[in-house]
Amino acid sequence: MSSKNTWLWLAAAAALFAFIFLFERYRARPVTGPSYLLPGLEAKAIKTLQIGPAGQFEIRVERTNGGWQLVKPVAYPAKNTNVQKLLEALQQLMVEHRISEKEFRMDPKAGEDYGVEPPQLSLIVDSGRPVFFGHRTSLGDQVFVRVPGIAGVAIVSADVLNLFPRDANDWRETRLADFKPGTFDRISVTNMMKGQWSFALQRDPTNKLWAMTYPGKTRADSEKVEDAIGKLEKLRVGKFVSDDPKADLEGFGLQPPVLTLSLGQGTNTLFALDFGKELTNSPGLIYARRRDQNAVITISTNTLTQWNTANDAFRDRHLVTLVGPIESIHVVGLDEFTLQWQTNNSWQILSRDFAADERLTTRLARTLSELQVANFEKDSVAGPELANYGLATPALKFTITWTANQTATNPPTDLEFGMNTNNQIFARRIGEAPVYGIAPADFEALPSASWQLRDHHIWNIDINDVARVVVQQNGKTREFIRNGTNGWKFGEGSTGFFNGSAIEDTTRDLGQLTAFSWAGHGAGKLAGFGITPGGYQLTIELKNGEKQSVQFGNATAFGSVYASVMLNGEPWIFEFPPDLYPSVHYSLTIPPEP
Repeated sequence: MSSKNTWLWLAAAAALFAFIFLFERYRARPVTGPSYLLPGLEAKAIKTLQIGPAGQFEIRVERTNGGWQLVKPVAYPAKNTNVQKLLEALQQLMVEHRISEKEFRMDPKAGEDYGVEPPQLSLIVDSGRPVFFGHRTSLGDQVFVRVPGIAGVAIVSADVLNLFPRDANDWRETRLADFKPGTFDRISVTNMMKGQWSFALQRDPTNKLWAMTYPGKTRADSEKVEDAIGKLEKLRVGKFVSDDPKADLEGFGLQPPVLTLSLGQGTNTLFALDFGKELTNSPGLIYARRRDQNAVITISTNTLTQWNTANDAFRDRHLVTLVGPIESIHVVGLDEFTLQWQTNNSWQILSRDFAADERLTTRLARTLSELQVANFEKDSVAGPELANYGLATPALKFTITWTANQTATNPPTDLEFGMNTNNQIFARRIGEAPVYGIAPADFEALPSASWQLRDHHIWNIDINDVARVVVQQNGKTREFIRNGTNGWKFGEGSTGFFNGSAIEDTTRDLGQLTAFSWAGHGAGKLAGFGITPGGYQLTIELKNGEKQSVQFGNATAFGSVYASVMLNGEPWIFEFPPDLYPSVHYSLTIPPEP
């Protein structure tokens, strides 16, 4: 055999030996049942964790008050979910291979080769024995682990390494605080740059609504307050800048701070957040800190926009704050009346002999809830000053009572409306010091008399019950007699031309007459609307002899006319429907003589 072939065979033998050696060394050993790396570990019972990343400061966390707290290398709240995920993974961590203690001791450099002496990562659970994590295996999906006191070296899934923090910042809580509802009921905002923007808010424990207690006592817009709190809940740390307790706070704009938010529960202040100046090289980021912590951090300025503003932004512009279902609405204006909510889900006007209009009464409740303050005229008005606003003897008063519930009984809401000055109506709420200005259009949408809320349906006549229609106009009379569908003819003494189809359609629509709006009632009001004896009048006579009449008067601003019908023994004046009047004028009038 040649020397060349000899060397080839020797090389092949050496390669085979190396393969067998490595295979036997690292191949899986049969185990009986599940073999856990840390048997007996219960994630929920663990109190402390110490983690030593190679070349980094030791990280120590402790469970406190149901949450995790970093205590080394810095004291700071920890991300509970991150800690818990690691503990749960450690509890389920299985030994996939094991190198015996004998094999481990055979090679003096084995500890260094496996990376467990010194370890790449160390772990101590509840002051127990340390766990040393070494290098990954050649394929990278497993890692060597040595637990002193337990023979050999375990090989486990390397996925667990992804759950360990690289440094303390990986486990630091990035939320500034817990802003969930119910954790606080008091907010104080101090603006050092614009002191007039400082304010304080307090939540009522009964109705859960927010009120402003400084600079003056007034209602707050609870929806806006909750929205701003919700944005604080989303606030996250951008970067941890410093943990030095002697840091130059003035250099960060934190001594004094530009803005401070203090949150409290009852008489206890829970925490205060200071916000400083904007970063020079990072617009949109500012420095911030919690006063009970040393950390100086950066956050986005967007979250603070609603808080860094004038306190008027949080004042409730709703003249009425809905604190529950409305039970009744008492009105003192042109007359005095009460709207009462009924068990059949409708409104009734008490002590009146007419039904309420469902659409108008429903709209009134909505109008009151949507009534907006256009101007905060004056924050505090004493008794004698009310006359300056027409509020010593208000033109209109509303008292809203609320349906009681199991958790709260809310007092009535009293509103008063005064004079119209500079295109605004002055208004106030009894029990509150400010005088507000509201838009005249909003005021005009409110009823000042019970008759304005009367049901707009006037009568309901079936066309087949109609016997005749009589027109009286300019001292003349014209009569149309109905004889079946579209079967119209002149009555005795009536002459001229008519359109039977148009009369049929118009009479059918007249049978369902509905007021566009009520203008008043009583015989004494007729002349003011141009409704006079001998004027334009239509009378529908039914086959049973019953008659219904409507009189017409002056034109309205909507292209129609005022009209009057007899209801409950007196004339009621209304705006005739603008879409119906052209048909009436075309088919049921007496044309002038040529």
